[in-house]
Amino acid sequence: MPTQDDVEFLAQLVHQGLLTKEAATVIFRANTSGSGTVDECLVAFGHFQPERVAELRRTRGIELPEVPGHDVYERIGVGATAVVYRARDRKRGSEVALKVLHQNLVTNDLARERFLAEGKLLMDLEHPAIVKGYRVAHFTPREGAIPFTCYRWNW
Repeated sequence: MPTQDDVEFLAQLVHQGLLTKEAATVIFRANTSGSGTVDECLVAFGHFQPERVAELRRTRGIELPEVPGHDVYERIGVGATAVVYRARDRKRGSEVALKVLHQNLVTNDLARERFLAEGKLLMDLEHPAIVKGYRVAHFTPREGAIPFTCYRWNW
């Protein structure tokens, strides 16, 4: 029998366009009839490889990025050029805000340059009304290098 997490996982895969509604229904029914776990059915029916299922579980169906050195908890904001996530910096042991450039802008040179310039500027500024940046970098998921900036979690 599928758990609530399994149902939410299948719904997220459909929502992200990674699985059709019909395929999710087949997986759900197969799991309910005892044909295996949801993850096993996703693999057995040829939708994903086991490694991809594990990645999709970790990232909530690619809703959350996997940024090295960080535990990403939730999306807290979306803008025209980036998404902001609440995360934990494993090295510092502190909560941070990660601002990640939208995937569709990664190859736009002007958008990427502006994004990085903003991050670098916020590293240099010091004011109680401005969030303090402390890192500008990129991570490389299967889609290619994606810039991100890291800010103190101070609000």
